[in-house]
Amino acid sequence: MTRRSAPRRGFGVIETLISVAILSVGLAAILGLRQSMVRQMAAAESLERWQTDRRNALALLSDVNPMLEPDGERALDAQRVVRWRSERLTLPRANAAYPSGQGRCVVALFRLDVSSVEGDDDRAAFAIERMGWVDAVDAPVTAGARLDDIRATTRR
Repeated sequence: MTRRSAPRRGFGVIETLISVAILSVGLAAILGLRQSMVRQMAAAESLERWQTDRRNALALLSDVNPMLEPDGERALDAQRVVRWRSERLTLPRANAAYPSGQGRCVVALFRLDVSSVEGDDDRAAFAIERMGWVDAVDAPVTAGARLDDIRATTRR
């Protein structure tokens, strides 16, 4: 007589090892995805801080007249400072009045190199072009007028 064996129940060692191997491959993929997402979030936050610093610096410099303040700095908040240095791109000249004639301002185009500084960290460095001006009544323009002479006559 042959004896019938009872059906086995449960998992064997081989099945358990295979399932652990498959599970570990899946978990490794999920962990890699998570690390990638953390790096991308940090990069996005850094970019957002840079854009915010740049926008704040631009708003702070909206009333800077590079003809009167060629270099300077202003506090953005308790920790950060916005610094600029300007370089004149055109010669000072009288502006035109509408529809024709000479206006009442002396103007020149400047390039401002701007940086938002927090401690030693130069976070948002960029450059803009901006018009500088002074009132021609205060500073009459001659053909050889130097910018320093114009600036000196307009300071009060």
